[in-house]
Order: sequence, then C-alpha cells, then structure tokens
Amino acid sequence: MPAARTDQARGGLFYHAAFSEMRLASSKNAMTQPGGGDIGFHPDRGGNLTPTIGATGMKRHFNMLMQVGLIGFTAAGFLLTSLKLPQYGLIANLAGQVFWLYSSYRAWRAADQIGMFIVSVCITFILMFGVVNYWWAS
Repeated sequence: MPAARTDQARGGLFYHAAFSEMRLASSKNAMTQPGGGDIGFHPDRGGNLTPTIGATGMKRHFNMLMQVGLIGFTAAGFLLTSLKLPQYGLIANLAGQVFWLYSSYRAWRAADQIGMFIVSVCITFILMFGVVNYWWAS
C-alpha cells in the first residue's frame, strides 16, 4: 500500500498536509499553457496524486455555453407549455435536448451515468413525436 494511502486510512492528517503543500507549490509555480490552462495535481480514486492539465479557455467557454443552453431552452420550454403554448414549448424543449444529450453523454463516459443518457434519448423521441403531432398532424 502506498504511504499516502496508508496515512489517509489512519486519519489523513499527513496525506492532507502533503496534498495541500503540493497544491500550494503547483499553484505558485503553475505552468500556463497557450489555451489558458495550468498544470497541477489532484488525488485520484486510490488516494495518489496525479498531474492534471486545467481546461483551456475555449473548452471552458464551450462548457458554459452548454450549461446556459441546457437551462435556457429547458426553462423556456416549460414556460411556454405552462402559458398554454405547448407547440412552441415542445420546440424549445427539443432544442434543449441537444444540450441534454451532450451533457448526459459526457456524464455517461466520465462517471458511468448511462441512465441519464438513456432517459435523454427517450425524451428526445417523445418530444419529436410531440412536434410532429402538433405541427404536421391534422
């Protein structure tokens, strides 16, 4: 068993002190990458410190856009539906499903959250049926 993990099992005082010291050192001597990310350390599931590279500026903006789109279109869809405009609410929610599918796919790949992805796919098909029902059915 590695020393850091053994000390963590005994109470974690040494482990947390060493981790804090390394974080402080890595933040003082952070190497900045061209995209705006920095290099540091974080504990993995086994309690060992592993080097990480921070998200670049473009990736950060893309993730922010995904979250704003997810909340905005979903909220607009629910609002339009509650204002007795379900045909427009379905379109807004269907537009929001793009963001839900992306986020749930990322959650599935990163943390084995496949249930979120399956539900997002099912809701996408339900919303597509609703759009066809309201806009193209007689």
